[in-house]
Amino acid sequence: GADRPAGSMRAALAGGVTASPASQARLPAARRPVGGFARRSSHPKSAASTSTASTEGELNAYDVLGVDVTASHRAVRDAFRQKAKDAHPDRGGTPEAFDALKRAQDVLTDDGKRAALDARLLDVPIGSLSLEELKWSRELARLAEEEEAGEVRGADAVLASARAYAAAEKALEAIAAKKKKDAARRDEEKKASALAEAETRRLRNATMASRDEGRGDDREVTLLLTREMLDTAFEASREASDVAVFALDVTVEANCPRCGGWGEKEGHWTMKEDKLCPKCLGFGRVEAKKTAQVPVRRGAASGETVTVRGAGNAGFRRQLSVLGVMGQAGEPGDLVVEVRILEEGRVK
Repeated sequence: GADRPAGSMRAALAGGVTASPASQARLPAARRPVGGFARRSSHPKSAASTSTASTEGELNAYDVLGVDVTASHRAVRDAFRQKAKDAHPDRGGTPEAFDALKRAQDVLTDDGKRAALDARLLDVPIGSLSLEELKWSRELARLAEEEEAGEVRGADAVLASARAYAAAEKALEAIAAKKKKDAARRDEEKKASALAEAETRRLRNATMASRDEGRGDDREVTLLLTREMLDTAFEASREASDVAVFALDVTVEANCPRCGGWGEKEGHWTMKEDKLCPKCLGFGRVEAKKTAQVPVRRGAASGETVTVRGAGNAGFRRQLSVLGVMGQAGEPGDLVVEVRILEEGRVK
């Protein structure tokens, strides 16, 4: 029985091994994808030549050798030997290309250097869950390669391999659960932050609605003109006039058309993160684009202001009940336009 294949031996001993069901029947190497880690260089053939100028800190050893980030030490060495055949100077390669391959193999077979590379590529700190997940994924790849190569022989070796499989899978399951829990926590924190910001904005809206009969804020904008534009506008006027009108696109604040300025949806009275209006994100107000007609007098000087009545931010609406019944909006604010005249490419 000592020379029986590892797979059949494991099946025979499966009843005595503490392992997950998946450990009882092994698939080949890379038998399951691991998050976003199952990655291969997009240009493995040219990677060595394009990376020869890199320092060790900048070297992407995976690209140089054309291996997955889950590649075991065995897979790294195999990739090096395969590529070294063509990259060696005695085989028509260049010293730079061969040196890049050697440095890449050194990085990927040194756990410390490899962890630093992974942290840089994934933009995560050393010791993060992502790096732990990579470590255990590589362990699974190593175990699968040993089994495929027929190196797991004998009852003790098979039992040890099965237990190693189970330990790796258990570790990966724990990491996945922790990442899921962390993602849920971040989502809750994001919602809580959005709720706090919405409450601040809605408190301001309520304050503004109680002042000056809910009148909206004035909006200040700038209208850039040239003397030629002014002359053309007055010349085009059918009637002699001392005023020319210019269209100006502006962005103002308006009450949310979906929630009416309340900030919540579905008439729900409880202020919860998932009840914030998706249109205004709970603010009760949104940006709106409009075109204002701005009158400019003949002979206007640069820097003078023109007030367009009622063209500013919309008036505020007072909340009449906890169920979101909103009162009529106050009068809109004014649009205060500063006229700036360009002369010879400069603002006067």
